[in-house]
Amino acid sequence: MNRLGVLAAAGLLALAPLTEAHAVETSAPSVPTERGIVRGGGVGCATEESAPDTVGSPRPQLTARVHDEADVSPSPNLRADFTIDSRNPDGSWTRVADSLVPSTGFVSDDTRVTTALSTTLAPATVYRMSAATWAYATDQAQYTASATTAFC
Repeated sequence: MNRLGVLAAAGLLALAPLTEAHAVETSAPSVPTERGIVRGGGVGCATEESAPDTVGSPRPQLTARVHDEADVSPSPNLRADFTIDSRNPDGSWTRVADSLVPSTGFVSDDTRVTTALSTTLAPATVYRMSAATWAYATDQAQYTASATTAFC
């Protein structure tokens, strides 16, 4: 094929309409709300490192309410991504757990998700937790993430 034929074919491809699979995009979801550690009387989230909460279980339950972007239709498929870091003796942080909830399937806008941490936390260690909302357009392969919450 000569150069003119290749350019003409490329021009035709550029003018061809995109399929729905190509056209679907997910905008950034909103930051989760009501995040923290599930307690007997509600949800705890100490935000000051100098005054941390005490967690009684080595595998606490984490929770957050996920949100899509305002006025999005149709609502995307959502998940919460929880991250847990432990503080090192030098003051730096190391990621010790990352949990995507639900692990299969999705939830809709304004849904509270809760999960038991699968990693066992060590006693007398300072940990921090954050959460983000992940929005999926049509499948589990491509997602858009919100900003993360402040640390608990």
